[in-house]
Formats: sequence, structure tokens, C-alpha cells
Amino acid sequence: MDNEKIEGKSGEATAQTSNNVIILADTSWVVAVLDEKDSHHISAESSLGALLPYKPSFHVPVLAALETMSKLIRVNKISVKKCRKKILDLLGGKLHAYGRRPLNFSEILARYEGYSRKDMKSLTAIDFCIATEGIGLGAKILTCDLKMYKIVKRYYDEIYFMSDIVDAQKSDLARLIHSIQIR
Repeated sequence: MDNEKIEGKSGEATAQTSNNVIILADTSWVVAVLDEKDSHHISAESSLGALLPYKPSFHVPVLAALETMSKLIRVNKISVKKCRKKILDLLGGKLHAYGRRPLNFSEILARYEGYSRKDMKSLTAIDFCIATEGIGLGAKILTCDLKMYKIVKRYYDEIYFMSDIVDAQKSDLARLIHSIQIR
């Protein structure tokens, strides 16, 4: 696997390479963990706290990290310097996450071709790349995005909705923890 290491607090590059459970974090979940004002913050923070004792390998696609930075800077109006620190503290420090280099055109087109007859092609380009990367890794995908969850869930059972505030969908935290425990 082609991993891109994310620098931790100390500036030292780190990557999880154990054979544990792989958790792929969608942008919506990462933003919810980092942004105390996000409506999903408590659920996302709780899910993180519940996961850490199991020591999973966290994977954050480069596109998800970029989208997170963009949202925190544009919407939350935090400085680039503060955003960088928040993201590195979480991804490189607390999660020891790794990410994959951006895909080449051939890989992207192959993924679209593979899902051309499925509703997954209706996801945004970034959500499509994040979801298919998680599927390709055999990862447990964490999201707070109900649309992404509903579309991907039809084709991939290892996606988990991490929110308690959406009436249309209950949180999958218990299902996620159970799937890790029985592994």
C-alpha cells in the first residue's frame, strides 16, 4: 500500500502499519471532531473516544484532509496556521493517521467505471473518491454525511453513521464497536 505519512506534533513522520482494523475517516467526521460548533461534534468526539482503546489504524484520504482544511478556513474563519495545528494535532498526533497519495486519472476512471451502474456515481467527486478508497482498503468508513451514508450503505456494509442528532438515521456507534469486537 502506498502510504503518505502525516507529521505528528514532534515533526516526526508517523504511520500506522499494524494489521488492525482500518478506520477511514470521511471529511464530515474529521470536521465534526475538530469543530466544537459542528452539530455532530459530540457524536464524533464520542465515537473517537470509543475507538481509541481498540487501537485501529486510522486512514484519512488526502482529499478529506484538504476538504477539512478548506471548511475550517473558509466556513469557520480560522487562520491557516491554527488550522494546520488543529489538523496535525488530530491526524498526526492523536490518530497517528496515514493517507494515500492522490489517484492518477486511470485509477479514478476505473473506479467510476466499476460503479457506473450504481448510485455511488451520484456522490460528489470528493465523496466518491473517499468512499471508493475506503471500500478498496476494506476499511470501516466513518461519516456524519447522511446522503453519502445512505448511498454507500447499499453497496458496502462497512460504512458507519456517527451522529445522534439526525432523526432519519440512528448512530451506528454500537454496530461499529460490535464489528470491531467480533473481528
